Amino acid sequence: MDQGIEGGGKFLQRPHLPTDSAFFGAAVGCGMHIGTGTQCLLRDAGRDAILIYGAEIHLRESLAIAISNLICSFAYIARCVRVQVLAVPHNTLRPMSQQKDTKAWIQAVAQHLNLSLSELAKSSELAPSTVTRYIYDRSGKLGISKRTLDAISAFSGVPFPTMPGQRAVGGFGAPDMVPFSVEEQLDYPGWVTDAVKLAIDDRNGVEPWLIKSRALDMLGYLPGDVLLIDQNRRPKASDIVCAQVTDLATGSTQTVIRRYEPPFIVAHSAKMGPQRPELVDDERVTIVGVESGLFRATH
Repeated sequence: MDQGIEGGGKFLQRPHLPTDSAFFGAAVGCGMHIGTGTQCLLRDAGRDAILIYGAEIHLRESLAIAISNLICSFAYIARCVRVQVLAVPHNTLRPMSQQKDTKAWIQAVAQHLNLSLSELAKSSELAPSTVTRYIYDRSGKLGISKRTLDAISAFSGVPFPTMPGQRAVGGFGAPDMVPFSVEEQLDYPGWVTDAVKLAIDDRNGVEPWLIKSRALDMLGYLPGDVLLIDQNRRPKASDIVCAQVTDLATGSTQTVIRRYEPPFIVAHSAKMGPQRPELVDDERVTIVGVESGLFRATH
């Protein structure tokens, strides 16, 4: 094959030319003299090289597409894993601003009761680490459940997020009293529900109410007590009354239990701290009825 090229030319094993004419033009331009037999050999070799070159291009394109698809698949899987790992139930994850307020409320309740965080947790029937880990967490990733806040609120008598001695945000917190339904109170002994039925039987205007707060714990009225409220009695000084306080800005109403000290109703609580007296004006503050009996289930 070397004899087919004169003038000291070299045999082209893999011409990178797209066509036969371009290939031969390049060879002649280099001072090569190509014989007839050599032309056939070079033409065949050029065609084979072009086929091989095209196959290489096709292989490279296919490989690049496969690698690109693989990278996209890995990226999608990684994103799905990241979303699942970072997914946290909404009731336990709180934004940083809310976490700050929640921690401040827990610390204020503990300070108000003169208890450490561990003592507050134990008194609320919680594991001490549930409270202390949340308070001392600086990452902002550790949340606290509504059940934990409700337990602290039930023990302390301070509704969340109301600070001790302050009014609730937006006007009110949890109500002091709720209507007592004899048919729905399955947790109470039978003698309590039977006694309540007899006490209100054939007495118009007398209704049972369930105490939910510690607004009058210093006077012996505790959460869980069933209070009979007589709506026909006129309140006198030092009477225990059921009253409704209306927020004129929002129109919402809260039912409270207070002691009547004309012309105010006042709270007497060791856990809730000092409460602002409310003026009975029959517009914003209205007395619903006067206490005429109390039932307490022994534990």
